[in-house]
Amino acid sequence: MLSACGGERLFLGGGGDSGCVPGQYVGEYSCDAGATLFGSGSGNGPIAITLEGDRGGKVLRIAPGVKLTSAPQGGFTVASDVSGTLDCTTNRFTGTFGNIVSTSPVATVTFNVTGQLSADYDASAPPALVNGVLEPPQVPDAGLGGAALGGSAASCTWYATLQ
Repeated sequence: MLSACGGERLFLGGGGDSGCVPGQYVGEYSCDAGATLFGSGSGNGPIAITLEGDRGGKVLRIAPGVKLTSAPQGGFTVASDVSGTLDCTTNRFTGTFGNIVSTSPVATVTFNVTGQLSADYDASAPPALVNGVLEPPQVPDAGLGGAALGGSAASCTWYATLQ
C-alpha cells in the first residue's frame, strides 16, 4: 500500500493473496498417435491463453477472443474458440474449446462441438499451467470409416508458462 499525494491510499497487487497472476501463458500441446487437437494423426503445436482478473484474486478467466490454433498437415489450419477459469483457491484450471473451424486450400468446415481442457496452476516462478490435459471432441466422420475428430483414444497434454 502506498500513500498518494493527497493522502489517499493506493492498493497495489490486486484483489487477494492467492498467488494467481494474470497475463499471457504460452506453451505447447502434444497429442499421441491417433489424435491431434483437431484431427487424426499425432501432432503438436503452440498454445497461448490470456488470463484476466485481479492479481492474487480468487478466480482468473480466459480473455474474450482467445483461440487455440493448429496446422496439422497438408495446408490445413484449424482454429477454435476457448473459454475457462482458473480457480485460485484450488489451483485448478478448467475450460472448453469449440466452434472448430478447419480451413484447407479447397474448403472451410465448421464443427459445432466442444472439447475439454484442464491443468494445475503452479504459482512458483515463473507461474505456469502444468499437467494439462486436452480432451478432443468426438465428431462422427459422416460415414467415412467411423473415425472421430480427436479419435476414441485421444491423449493430448499441454503446458503454458507466464510470459
